[in-house]
Amino acid sequence: MIKQDNVFACLAAILRLPGFFLLEKWLQSSEGEVWSQKHVAVTVLFGATLLICLPKDQLFELFENIIGFILLTSYNHV
Repeated sequence: MIKQDNVFACLAAILRLPGFFLLEKWLQSSEGEVWSQKHVAVTVLFGATLLICLPKDQLFELFENIIGFILLTSYNHV
C-alpha cells in the first residue's frame, strides 16, 4: 500500500526539479548569454536555491500560490 507520506515525498522531489534545471542552465551558460548577466544570475541563483532548500510544506504552498496567480491572471473577461 502506498502511504501518503511517500506520495508527498515524491511530489516534493518533482517540484524541486526546476531549481536544478535553472542551476544547470546558469552553470553551463557562456559569457554573453542572458544567463551570464549579473542581475539574471542573482535572480536565478536565488530562485533555484529557494526551490531546492524550502521545506516540503512551504514548497507546496509556493507552488499553490504560483498556480493560483497564473490562473487569476490568465482569466479572460468576456
